[in-house]
Amino acid sequence: MIDESRLTRKSAQYAISTSNAVNDRILMEVASHYQANVMSKMTALKPQDLAKRYTGHEPVLAMSKVDGEGVLVYFEAGRTFGASQCNAFVFNAPSGRVRLGLPVVDVLAQKLSAQGVQKALLRCELYLPHSADGKRHSSADVARASFSSDPLLHKALKLALLDLIMLDGQDLRPQQSDFGTTWARMGELVGVDEAQPVHRAMGREMPESELPAYFEQQIQASQEGLVVRRLSRPEMVKVKPHLTFDTVVMGYVAGDVDEDGHGEPGVASILCGLVYPQSPAGQLAVQVFARVGSGMDDAQRKALLAQLQPDAVPTPIAMTDSDGRPIVFVKPRHVLEIEGDDIVGDVRNSSDAIATATSQ
Repeated sequence: MIDESRLTRKSAQYAISTSNAVNDRILMEVASHYQANVMSKMTALKPQDLAKRYTGHEPVLAMSKVDGEGVLVYFEAGRTFGASQCNAFVFNAPSGRVRLGLPVVDVLAQKLSAQGVQKALLRCELYLPHSADGKRHSSADVARASFSSDPLLHKALKLALLDLIMLDGQDLRPQQSDFGTTWARMGELVGVDEAQPVHRAMGREMPESELPAYFEQQIQASQEGLVVRRLSRPEMVKVKPHLTFDTVVMGYVAGDVDEDGHGEPGVASILCGLVYPQSPAGQLAVQVFARVGSGMDDAQRKALLAQLQPDAVPTPIAMTDSDGRPIVFVKPRHVLEIEGDDIVGDVRNSSDAIATATSQ
């Protein structure tokens, strides 16, 4: 199930592979289908539009949006993987990135075993808890921790359970129209105590008209935002504080599509930069600013790929996305307005993330 030759050991128990380490085709097909047909359908909503869209009293599920990395976890009772001898591992689809031997995954496996679960495929958020001074850690912090060789950082990582995909042979992907049942089952499986290393996502049911006030409460508590789910139909919306920036497109990551057409057609994400004058000679410096992977439908992703591919240029520096897929750089002549909720600086890499282009 795992090609251990692709793993790089980071500590005595923990190893990571950036891509193509899952060699079970059926598992990857199910996981990729879920990513493309459930998670990629999540839409974004601006905070000011909450009161316009949710005006009635229909009950909805409001979950705190954790600022971490969305991952998949596979568990199988009685089967161990790698030197860690763990019954579960973290992976991403469709890239096949694997993290094996994280302490928090052992905790999850123990919880599932205690509930009598034999096999499970779960959608989780891998994250770091707030610091002692209340600072929210970002997805970049999670990436650094998971690529680190420091066992203390590995031990600090936590998992929030977001969805059940497969459970003891039952395919729960169609249960998006009855997510209330899934929500209750997740609480039974891993508990709801957010102080624990593994727990169900934080959230509660409420009348939809209460969402604007609840969103403000979550932001004041230093949460990233909300994910709102309808309980009777497959509708999922994320809401985060709203910032806009005019950026130049520096590159893109192409989606992975297998021979059966499953995966992400078009661009998976776009690398955006900020432009400022570098010298009186008319040159501009283009500074890497953000990578955007959400807020686009399938048609837009395909159209953007067709538009950007002819502008590809030789790679000035080696960069990948969080799944290890290479970024294809392009001529910086397309302007893209992007929206976000926060600015997280990475001073360590800033000097390596500058490209220079003649003014267009």
